[in-house]
Amino acid sequence: MNKKRVLLTGATGLLGVNWMALRSEVYYLVGVVRNNKFFPPGFKSVNLNCEKLEDIESYLKSENIDMVVHAAGFTSVDECERNPQRAHEDNVLLSERIALACKKTGKKLVYVSTDHIFGGNGSFFREEDPTEIVNVYARTKFEAEKVVAAHCPDSLIVRTNFFGWGPKYRPSLSDWIVSKLSNGEYIDMYQDIFYSPLYVGNLIETIEKLLIKEASGVFHVVGGERVSKYEFAMKLADEMGLNKGLIRPVHYNPKKSNVRRPKDMSLSTEKLDKVLGVPSAGVSENITALLKAREKGLDKTVRSAVAPAPQITIPYGRHALDEDDIAAVVDVLRTKWLTQGTIVEEFEKSVADYVGSRYAVAISSWTAGLHIAAAAAHVGPGDNVITTPMSFVATSNCAIYMGAN
Repeated sequence: MNKKRVLLTGATGLLGVNWMALRSEVYYLVGVVRNNKFFPPGFKSVNLNCEKLEDIESYLKSENIDMVVHAAGFTSVDECERNPQRAHEDNVLLSERIALACKKTGKKLVYVSTDHIFGGNGSFFREEDPTEIVNVYARTKFEAEKVVAAHCPDSLIVRTNFFGWGPKYRPSLSDWIVSKLSNGEYIDMYQDIFYSPLYVGNLIETIEKLLIKEASGVFHVVGGERVSKYEFAMKLADEMGLNKGLIRPVHYNPKKSNVRRPKDMSLSTEKLDKVLGVPSAGVSENITALLKAREKGLDKTVRSAVAPAPQITIPYGRHALDEDDIAAVVDVLRTKWLTQGTIVEEFEKSVADYVGSRYAVAISSWTAGLHIAAAAAHVGPGDNVITTPMSFVATSNCAIYMGAN
């Protein structure tokens, strides 16, 4: 039996990596990548130029692609606000090119959208409810929904909010919570921002079920339970046996945020549940699925599935730090002294003893050290100082500071 051929954009993101890891045996999956490459056997990637409509269209035809899952985009809410032009390009125009290519080639399109398009005046929003756009990210994602629907009326548009095991270079919210609590660190979680979190594996399965039903249009594919960020962290910690006392509930203050964020993103799954005939799973069930995936080694697969493309660099130097060095710094940070104290004197004496000098003076940087050395050597106006071009500018500046040439 021939596998369905699926092109997956955003293959190095949280959803993309998990889709590749979980479904590479079910589909013939090709992940669109930019600066990263898939290394494990069975993971096929392509550096497709998605800036040109004709290139996308040509690839869909030449590779006999059956379906496109468009999960790529500019997803940083803060960065979207700082760079709205890039947000429009990556979220709207890219989606339009993908949709046009699918229209021209007759391919099924799944577009992964967001729950951010509802501002928070209400809860359990339905697909037909009016949106409330509060930031650039939300605006560009909603605009992308509209261009996708216009060009591909039979496309499946999925509004969602998911968590799961993420790659090393892009940990998910659940990864961050687990990492912090495992290291004994306190975390602050909003108790007044609500959403409906869904485990990424369950998201993938639900999308597949909708495709079997030949569903199209907008669907809310999220967990069946509304919780705050704080409640989610508490449930996750409880299920994983982590210290819940390290989780501190805090209130969202829009005045202290660079970007306005929705306060309630909980979505109704009534339409989804009716089509599939089963209720959407709650938070505990989704966390259980996350833990079962870890038992099967999915967390390790995801973390090893993507690695940065090798780069050839020639370092000018390499520092050496061991655990004793790190422990010494931590010990100082735990004292009341950060800029002075007995440790500085002890360090100076150790250096003096090591080099056989009567005195040693700790300085803030090598720039300051060069300046002091030039002063000690009585460098001044009328003197010529020769240095190497293979150095930092501070090597020349020390002479200028003293008035020398």
